[in-house]
Amino acid sequence: MDRITAARVFVETVERGSVSRAAEHLDMSRAMASRYVSSLEDWANARLLHRTTRRLSLTEAGKLMLPLCEQMLVVERAVGEVAISDDVPRGALRVAAPTIFSEMYLVGAIAEFLVLNPQVSIDLQTSDRTVDLVEERIDIALRISQQLDPNVISRRLGACPSVVCASPDYLERRGRPGSSPWFWE
Repeated sequence: MDRITAARVFVETVERGSVSRAAEHLDMSRAMASRYVSSLEDWANARLLHRTTRRLSLTEAGKLMLPLCEQMLVVERAVGEVAISDDVPRGALRVAAPTIFSEMYLVGAIAEFLVLNPQVSIDLQTSDRTVDLVEERIDIALRISQQLDPNVISRRLGACPSVVCASPDYLERRGRPGSSPWFWE
């Protein structure tokens, strides 16, 4: 028999004071609930409950088993909450991106994404500095850069052409920029 279900039946039986009430609460027959309690006793190799027609109480072994069964149920709940379905995105996503890029492109895209994926929450961190992905617990970072950090997994998403502009007055005072990887003639 399923030990998690047996633990659930045992905990409910103790909390409700009878196998019948536990069975009713768990939507199963009294006979099935009794079998689960018996299977747990067989597994523990000890009697867990003193049963009389009027009362139910824990044996010494039952007093030791009850907190263990409660912990099993806590773990089962935690596993159920953590389990991720392959077809439904869920959870929190921390994204870092440059401020102007976020304002121009990400805010609208994130809003559309959240409508399509209501079980996802996005924490958008906007900054014009390069963030430390590990230290700041960032899942995804969008960067506008000529050089990518070799220590991170990266993918080029597009080109961002730059245009250098200057007024004729500035060029007259300071001269025309020379050749540099940052300037094109």
